[in-house]
Amino acid sequence: TVEMQTPLLDAIDPDDAEAIARANVDVALVDTASSVVSELLELNRSGEPNPKIVELAAAIRNAKGASAGSKDEKISDDLQKLLDDYIGGALDPDASPEDKQAFQALWATITALDEGISDGVEETRLALGVFDAIKKYNGSAEWPEVQEFFKKNGTINDLIRSKQALVDGRESISSDTSFAGAFFRLMAESSRYNQVSLYRGIQVPNDSPLLDKIKNGDVLTFDARSFSMDQNLARVFSGGLNSVKDKTAVVFTIRPNKGRSVDLNKISPFEEQEHRVLGNFKIVAVKESKNSGGKTILEVEIETLSKRDAVLAGLDTDYENLLMETNESPEMPEGYHKIDPARYESRTDQEFPEDFEDKPDAVARGYERDALVESFRAAIEDGSGEVILDWDDEKEVTVAVELVRDALQIQGIDTNELLNDIANADPDAKASDEKAEAVEQSADNPVNSILKEANTEYDMQGWKKVGPQLGSNEGGFYEDAEGNRYYVKKPKSDLHAENELLAAALYKLLGINAAEIRIGTGEDGVKMTFSPDIIDSKQDLQEKLNDPEYLAKLQEGFAIDAWLGNWDVAGLAFDNVMSDGDGNPVRVDPGGALLFRAMGKPKGSLFGNDVNELDSLRDPNMNPQSAAIFGSMSEEQQKESARKLLAISNDDIDSMVDGTISDPEAAQEVKDKLKARRKFILDRYDLLGEDSSTLVENLDTSEEQDKDPEAVSTPEGKSVEIDNRLDTARSWAEEYALDEN
Repeated sequence: TVEMQTPLLDAIDPDDAEAIARANVDVALVDTASSVVSELLELNRSGEPNPKIVELAAAIRNAKGASAGSKDEKISDDLQKLLDDYIGGALDPDASPEDKQAFQALWATITALDEGISDGVEETRLALGVFDAIKKYNGSAEWPEVQEFFKKNGTINDLIRSKQALVDGRESISSDTSFAGAFFRLMAESSRYNQVSLYRGIQVPNDSPLLDKIKNGDVLTFDARSFSMDQNLARVFSGGLNSVKDKTAVVFTIRPNKGRSVDLNKISPFEEQEHRVLGNFKIVAVKESKNSGGKTILEVEIETLSKRDAVLAGLDTDYENLLMETNESPEMPEGYHKIDPARYESRTDQEFPEDFEDKPDAVARGYERDALVESFRAAIEDGSGEVILDWDDEKEVTVAVELVRDALQIQGIDTNELLNDIANADPDAKASDEKAEAVEQSADNPVNSILKEANTEYDMQGWKKVGPQLGSNEGGFYEDAEGNRYYVKKPKSDLHAENELLAAALYKLLGINAAEIRIGTGEDGVKMTFSPDIIDSKQDLQEKLNDPEYLAKLQEGFAIDAWLGNWDVAGLAFDNVMSDGDGNPVRVDPGGALLFRAMGKPKGSLFGNDVNELDSLRDPNMNPQSAAIFGSMSEEQQKESARKLLAISNDDIDSMVDGTISDPEAAQEVKDKLKARRKFILDRYDLLGEDSSTLVENLDTSEEQDKDPEAVSTPEGKSVEIDNRLDTARSWAEEYALDEN
């Protein structure tokens, strides 16, 4: 009988244990991981070239069989099937390079999971699985063949050496023969955003530079490192339970949808609930404590870097999708420079300093955004179209304003808005002597309290169902232990839940009377949404349609319903508005707002930048229920409703979305659309001129201003040849900033 194996360090060959410990200390150090990850991401961005690796990745993602821990003697059915299906890449001398590499990738993954437990000598689970696979492929097998198979195809030490060869440049990710390269490529192809919290524990010498990186909040890079769904196991591996004080216990945490990982639980030979995490990460929070023995413990919460952050950190060279799709070139006042709308291409006819990169991403990394915005404006206004940048040893470099434009876009600036404002400014006006400061979110901003409430996850264990389901989603009325009633729904996904949570939070922020939405976890660990029961409420909207006073209260939120795309605001049976105990209308169930329809299907492009709902919600042919509420509104009443959007800034939108939507790609989409839709509505009702969410608009320069190009300082604090307009530039940067994600 084969006993259950767990890859604790005392069970691993000493040489392998030393290699693993050394690799763990090196984790996340830029010089050992980022070069590999950068090359890997670059290759994967274009699509994995080996179709067999693509096929294998899909098989790993789709594994659904019993995990290894449910059996006493054998590896999981899924892992056995993978060995059976791909072992020909190792046994067949005539196997194609694609088949050989796919098996290399699988075996490297298995080796990483096994961590040196199996060598083909002892009859471990994995060794028995290899024996069965060889027997199935060849028709027979002898045990010495298993030992020879392990020697020939690689061990944990071989994998670590191959990884080091990648770092040193002796091997390449794109090579057909790199052991670690095949492993990394399979991990990249298999990875998806994590759906559960993940943890990694390591022991770090107190003099390790990794501890400085953590405390400084530096970027961390993980090259397919092992994380577990089991927080306690991570604590064991971190050494946080012992009192050895010459090492620090570090436990990394990645919350759901905050990183990309490969779920290897179904194919692991052990019961570790293991994931492999790949990519560049920023530090969100660090908590330092001591255990009872006085050992330092660092709990480090991390999340994946956004595309923009990765480019600005120099960890990603592909910045094309950070540039605006269309560059405008508006007509300028006489004497101003008219910018070339084409994307910048390096000047081949200009000689630059040897270490200066004539590239937008390099300029975006090397110079402060505020200073670049100011120099961009000056180069347009003085007609030169040239910007002078400070460089090493008090050198200056002259670059095209188009280069600075593209760099600003990488930094997140909407340069089309900036150019149009410059074009429409009065060239004879004098700049104000008053320095404008960027708008900052105050500590008592209601956004903060609303997000705090929204991010509180409730324990719903013990709640009892006391009433039937309403609507199309599974749910019903529940009571907690204290007798408080709630309406509970089971969302179709976490994103559905967060989408509804965000819509309710935005209604609240803008003063619209709507049911509060909260998120909790029930007995089975499933995420649920719930709303407190509205005391003495009535479902009487249809009866109130002839009550002008009641309708007027609902109509106050018309523009917000349109902004959020809440197609189902009235409800098919007029059941999405209820009257509270005081007779005031309350919007309930915003599940049809933002990204999803009421039944849960994505809206896709139908929830776009143009707010067609301003018309469709009032059109009885398109939406008779909502038209019964909003169809009678005058243009002035609509405009008054739209004024509510003046109370929310783009920064508030960013904070609200980032505080509720955990999927970075979905959050990016929602932020972009909500900001574009806000602008659309304000423009439709001629309210842009009343928008005070930024402090500086149409700021002009005086006639006496020096027209010489100005040098720009680097972040290292080199001398600056810029006047006191940097405060103004900061406001410009804030006003025209795209989202930071």
